[in-house]
Order: sequence, then C-alpha cells, then structure tokens
Amino acid sequence: MSYEINLKVNKNGKLEPPSKDEVLTISVFKESKRVKLLFTVDEEIDDEYHYLKFTNARTSYLYRVHNNEFEIPKAVTAYEGVWELSFICCDEPANSDNTITADYIYASELLACVIKRGNLGIVSSTEEQRLIKQIVEGTFDSFTIPNTCSYITSYFLNNYTQEFGLYIPASVTLIKDHICYNSGCTSITFEEGSSLTTLEDYALYRIFNVRSIVFPKSLSSWGKYNCGYCGFEDISFEANSNLRSLTSYAFWNCTGLKRLTLPDKLLSFTGNTNVIKDCSALEEIWFPNTITTAIPQNAIAGCDSLTNIHLQTSFNISANFSNCTNLSRESIVNIFNSLKDLTAAGLASKALVLGSTNLAKVTEEEQNIALNKGWSLA
Repeated sequence: MSYEINLKVNKNGKLEPPSKDEVLTISVFKESKRVKLLFTVDEEIDDEYHYLKFTNARTSYLYRVHNNEFEIPKAVTAYEGVWELSFICCDEPANSDNTITADYIYASELLACVIKRGNLGIVSSTEEQRLIKQIVEGTFDSFTIPNTCSYITSYFLNNYTQEFGLYIPASVTLIKDHICYNSGCTSITFEEGSSLTTLEDYALYRIFNVRSIVFPKSLSSWGKYNCGYCGFEDISFEANSNLRSLTSYAFWNCTGLKRLTLPDKLLSFTGNTNVIKDCSALEEIWFPNTITTAIPQNAIAGCDSLTNIHLQTSFNISANFSNCTNLSRESIVNIFNSLKDLTAAGLASKALVLGSTNLAKVTEEEQNIALNKGWSLA
C-alpha cells in the first residue's frame, strides 16, 4: 500500500505541500514506488497533459502524470538528498527529447523535497558508472559524451582499437588534441544545434575508419593538422558556417580525403605556407564566393589527384591554382563560367592563374569566357 502525499497545484504558480513548515520528504534512498503523489489542480490553469520535472545537482527527469497520480520511481530514489520538483500543465505532449514546446504551458514554482538517506546501498549501476565501466573494460560499441561536458580532453579514447561510434552533444564547445587517436572509431556525429566553436591543433588526427564527417555551423576556430592521416573521404560543413578563415596547416596529410566542401561563409584561404598539402587522394574541392583575400599558389600543394575545382557562382577574388596541374578540361571551363562578370559590374580586373599545363587543355574560345568578363589568365 503506497504512502500518499497530497499536493495542490495553485493558479498563483505555487505547488503547495501538506505542511509549509518543513522540507517535504518524498521517499527513502532506493525505495521503489512506495510513495504516491496525489495532485489537486486548479481548474483555471489545468490542461490536457500533466508532467513532473525532477531536478538535482547531478541529473533531471521529466515524467508524465496520469490521472493526477504519480508513484516515486527508482530513478529518483537512486539519488539521496534535495530534489526540486515542478508540476507542468500543457496543451501538447512533450517532445521525444523531453522538451516541452506547447502553445500553452503552466509550470509551478520549484518545490524543494528530499530523498532521505537509507541503508539499501548501491544495488544497480548509475549511468555514470556504466560509462566508466565501459571505458575501463573497452566494451563499448558506441559512446555518447554526457551532455554535462563542455569540452573533450586530450587523447580521449585514444588507442581503443574496437569499432565504436562517437556522439558529441550540443554542450561541447571545445575539442582538444588527439581525441580517438589510433582508435577504431567509425563515426563522429555532432548533435543538432551543436555549440562547438574550437578544434585545437591535432584535434582529429590518425582516425582511420571514419569515412565522412560534417562539422557543425557553430565551429569558428580550426587548428593545425586537423584530419591529418585520417580515413575521412568526405569533409563538409553545415550551411551558414561560422568558420571564416582556413590558414597554414589546415588540411595536411589527409591521405584518405577525396572531397572537400569548404565553409560557405569563408573569407580567407591563405597562410605563410600550404593550407592543403599532400592530400594524395583528393579529387575535388568546392570554394564559396565569399572569399575576400586572394588565394596564393602555395595554398594547395601535393594534391596530384585533384581534377575538379568547383567555384560558387559569381566567384570574385584572384586565385592561383597553378599547382593543381591535373584539372580536367570540364572543370576549367566550369571555373570560367563561375567567375563574376567584372566587366558588366564595372569592377577592376582580377587574375586567375591556372598554369600553362591547364590552359593548354582549353580552347581560345573557352578562355574567352573568362577574358570577356574582365579576368586575366596566366
């Protein structure tokens, strides 16, 4: 027989316990469904769906309340000490991620309540213990970073040779060097709405088995040697990327890379030395038309498989691609077609340097596509 506690949900926003003189005790450590909460809801604020939100220093839970009754579950009694409780009324059910975005929402003020200390001891593993156990034993096939983490430390999960996928929550803003280094990681997924801003030098390095990665639009700082000696075949960035600059050592020794789609708001693709170097399998690169700093000859080097450079329409900055000697004729013509018409816009001439090897692949008529737009070719 459950022990029943009556609570009033008032229109003034308060969740009223039986006694206002002391903190409400709702159960004892590790009890299960012994205590039942009975709610009387003021009809002026009531609606179709009822929920309870439990929060303490370590975790939080959202539960559906049926028929104004709720039995305290093991998940809550697993943590002794103070919890904060809120009663919620709304006109739509909660989302699958336990967020509530209904049109009408009533949420009571927080009511402090207590899970009293007991002597049952730990009889089942918490989520934190499960993660630690899997790391120690190396038994995981997928690993989700807890959403309480703001960064991933150096050499996290390095040399874990079994295959596993890594899920990075929106709370992570910084990834330090050499995560998953020499590991069996097969996928890296960023939660939608990621807050990641910084990849430090060597953040992703020697990760051999991930084939494709999409970096979140929040990313604004790209360290040296990222993706070096990795198996990534396809690297891209979410639309409306915050990454404005890629400089020296941005993509070096990305030996598996075949396709690179640069950030769509990129302003600078230059440095004191190569931006892209020795990506021997790289076949194609996409450049946005937002770049405002001339692309120098040394930006790309040692990419002998590069046959296609795609420029976004109205590309409008001088560029030197003469190190890319294996561009296809079709790619070169497409480059000409994508150049901004400087003559029509009344703008000063800009230079496109492809080198004699590439220019020999196209006809004079095809070269005139660029020349007639006010571009010089070399």
